[in-house]
Amino acid sequence: MGSGGGGFLLPGILLTVTTLILFKSILDIFDGSYYSNLFGPKRLQLSPLIPALIQSGTEWRFENTSNKIGNCSYFSESTKNLLEINRGYNKVVFRKNDKVVIKKIAFNGPAFMDCMDIADGDLNKEYQCVETAAKSFITEIGFLIKLQNDPNVPKLFAYCIPSDFIAHAELLASATVSGKPLDIIHLATSDWSERVRILDEIIRFLTRSRPLLFRDFRRQQFVLIKNQPSMVDFDDVISTNNLTDHEPIVQKLYISFIDQILFATSPLKAQKPLAAMKEAYSNSTLTFENLSKITKKLRSL
Repeated sequence: MGSGGGGFLLPGILLTVTTLILFKSILDIFDGSYYSNLFGPKRLQLSPLIPALIQSGTEWRFENTSNKIGNCSYFSESTKNLLEINRGYNKVVFRKNDKVVIKKIAFNGPAFMDCMDIADGDLNKEYQCVETAAKSFITEIGFLIKLQNDPNVPKLFAYCIPSDFIAHAELLASATVSGKPLDIIHLATSDWSERVRILDEIIRFLTRSRPLLFRDFRRQQFVLIKNQPSMVDFDDVISTNNLTDHEPIVQKLYISFIDQILFATSPLKAQKPLAAMKEAYSNSTLTFENLSKITKKLRSL
């Protein structure tokens, strides 16, 4: 790590940016794109793709959030007492109980540590590292809120966004229903029709979610909840009506859910459409729409 503070643990990081927070807060008052309604409830729009945030007491709540979704008080138990079950590039997941998992920013994860290393003691850059991590985490909660009624998105039980979510970034948290990893072992041990069903469910989800485009699409973004593939990671999501922008997803779908997965133990009647799919993929003519049609046909066999 750099010699100027890139290796700080979380308390050190927060102390490092403390002197900048007051300065930034003053600037934010005059930044109409960041806060609005200065003399009423504060409103914050992190992305046009998700609902706006409204300040409620000492925390932010997404606009029109159901009263059934809990707030910061839900997270009174320290994650030090919880079992860590997964750690990714940006976030860490803890098991609260058999039905609920809690997600928080991974301050010792690769994304944040790399950012702090590059900052190398520059207070403004270190502040930006915390700010970027916090806003990314909040945006993911926003997508969970936006897509709550989709059958392939996990139920959100609670979320916590402190009013000063940069100074208190360690308090940012979300709680969702627990699921089982959708890994290669599960796919390899499932029967062929189950593998096709999972692929078809994911394609239907991606189709329903348009114009949203999940540019960081990976199998690891899904878990199985009541046997349904559910997307739990919403990093790098954009909106585009250009169909060609969605085509790279086809390559990722093929690698993650088709190649060496659907071909194994496939029934004889599936071999022709699978061969056509493989040929189209090989010569780069497999489109999202064609993949969807072939998958529906395979599921009907």
